[in-house]
Amino acid sequence: MLAIGLVMFVAIFIGGFYAQAAFSESLPLKVIHLTPRDNTEPTTQQWSYNGTNPTLEIKVGTIVRVIIDNTNGFAVHDFVIEEGMGVRLVPDLLPSQTGSVEFFVGVPGEFTYFCSVPNHRQWGMEGTFTAIP
Repeated sequence: MLAIGLVMFVAIFIGGFYAQAAFSESLPLKVIHLTPRDNTEPTTQQWSYNGTNPTLEIKVGTIVRVIIDNTNGFAVHDFVIEEGMGVRLVPDLLPSQTGSVEFFVGVPGEFTYFCSVPNHRQWGMEGTFTAIP
């Protein structure tokens, strides 16, 4: 009886994995590159302390991959969208590191993305993430 239960569990797990992969491949993917800057010099897709960060607009029903390229500064950074999204890049990125976080946009609304390293958000390292219906 235990063997039958184990076989069923494995079959369901593997089947769910393949179903998820097939479902994910059929959804649109939006890749966003952000480069944290430890100064206020404006550049395209910069993410800096000056508070003039890009507004990210994504359609609901999209898979988003945010790539953080932390190669232009000297500080540790992360990427968070908490309110209603629960998105967090783990672990924090040291200078010269690149990392990414992938998530599904399932609800419309306006959210704030930010760096949760102490003082970074207060210094202006945040922007708007808009999920469009």
